[in-house]
Amino acid sequence: MKRHPRPHPKPRVPHRRRELWPWTPHHIVLTVKSDVPPLHRRTIRNLFAVGISKTIEKYTDVSFSLGCMMRDHVHLVAQPKSDQAGISVAVQYLCAQLARLINRTYTRRGPVFRDRFFSRVLRTVSEVVGVLRYIGLNPVKAGLVKRPEHWLANGVRPYLGGYLEKSPWRFWGWIYRVLGFERDPQEALRNILDGTRKPIVHRGGRQLKLPFARGLPGGV
Repeated sequence: MKRHPRPHPKPRVPHRRRELWPWTPHHIVLTVKSDVPPLHRRTIRNLFAVGISKTIEKYTDVSFSLGCMMRDHVHLVAQPKSDQAGISVAVQYLCAQLARLINRTYTRRGPVFRDRFFSRVLRTVSEVVGVLRYIGLNPVKAGLVKRPEHWLANGVRPYLGGYLEKSPWRFWGWIYRVLGFERDPQEALRNILDGTRKPIVHRGGRQLKLPFARGLPGGV
């Protein structure tokens, strides 16, 4: 009987270190297990509000700019104000809080989130604008709502609805300052979601055109 040679062992793929930068916005994605109830349910939305409030209170060095909860994943834009390790610890703490609250509420056991969270550094104004539009328009492109502010499980609604004082979302840093959030966060986010190319005028008369083509038909 002819013997077949043993297959070579599969080479190990080196563990890729998560990319984290200080003073820079990051696009974070958290994905849950298949048996976890839909994240955009009212109950889980309320649990998420509790979890992110506790995270912001504990890790004051990390700010969260925008978020959106879809059925099985969460998009976040977060930024560490100094140490890049702070964002990883803060997100892990948020995941732990949410897992505990969800398991207790739904009498469930075991992990809630899949593996490690996804993180991408947003180095430029264009990348930040692209991710803010992607997160804000995610429910619209999925056919769930007609306007971003109609989706209750996101951070767009507090800005466009004028509920900023009660919202945990804060646009902090030089990129958001360039985009006009320091002057008028409601108008700045509306311009980004709408895709307007109206130039933003800064002090000294310098102008910046937002780096995208078009947004929602008829504006936001």
